[in-house]
Amino acid sequence: MLRLAVVGRSWANRRAAVGYPVRHYKLAVNAIRRGQVIDHKGKAYKVSATEHKVMGRGGGLVKMEMVDIIGGGKLSERFRPSESLEILDLREDGYTFLYADDSTLHFLHPATLEEIELSADLIDGGSEMLGFLTDGMQVQVHVLTTPKASYPITFTLPKTHTYTVAKVQDRVSQDSKRAAFRPAWIEEGVRVEVPEFVGVGDTIVVDLEKREYVRRA
Repeated sequence: MLRLAVVGRSWANRRAAVGYPVRHYKLAVNAIRRGQVIDHKGKAYKVSATEHKVMGRGGGLVKMEMVDIIGGGKLSERFRPSESLEILDLREDGYTFLYADDSTLHFLHPATLEEIELSADLIDGGSEMLGFLTDGMQVQVHVLTTPKASYPITFTLPKTHTYTVAKVQDRVSQDSKRAAFRPAWIEEGVRVEVPEFVGVGDTIVVDLEKREYVRRA
């Protein structure tokens, strides 16, 4: 469920008052990916899944699962690969993560000091990325702006972030010819493969797009 709440003045009304236009472009349906927002039959839908099906005689279909951003309803459609759909452009705004309250995440805009609440399922990359979200982290909130209101579509963690190692697994193999990596767990409980010279208490930089160790901080 898409949620946006603001402490104090309405964030949606503030955006509408500015009058940001919604820019768009067309893209072939077989190039549309999960998470993109499309204009279909006059409504804005967020693509939740796509599936390419090969039919007889070289034909095919693209099955697309979508969620109505404003109404909340779900829709399943099939398109020919030759068809194209309008992609709605999303605007980005930076926020600071404050804290989590069950499945609701609280963020603060550093300039306006307005607080918003987003559902945890809006995180880009799936629920596994929630383990990398830490207090004070700067995230990018992607927003669909219409003439009447604004709707949060997803939020993205930074490309890299620094964490403290809370636990490491003892090295199993003593073969020095192999890459000496072993499992480690950061304080947030997420597992990351690290070089064996990294120990408990060390701070490390993690590539959040690949979920991989980069270097010691």
